[in-house]
Amino acid sequence: MRGRVSLRGDSGDHDAVPTVRPAVEADLAALTEIYNHYVLHTPITFDLHPFRVNGQVQPDGKSIKLWAQDHEGWLTMDAVATLR
Repeated sequence: MRGRVSLRGDSGDHDAVPTVRPAVEADLAALTEIYNHYVLHTPITFDLHPFRVNGQVQPDGKSIKLWAQDHEGWLTMDAVATLR
């Protein structure tokens, strides 16, 4: 069935509880794709154009610098997150 999400493989267990974990650098592309879907296809955000989000692990190896750019290249977000 289109649009159906199974939280535990294909078991069809509708009482499954999702696992919540801290984000990791490898999640950045998927999170950006999810957000941009809502920018392009819904009125939920006030953004009109998709974002490009970039990340760079800092020299200490314990944090990542994140930044987002809009469609014109303007910096729209700048943050540092701790890696676990």
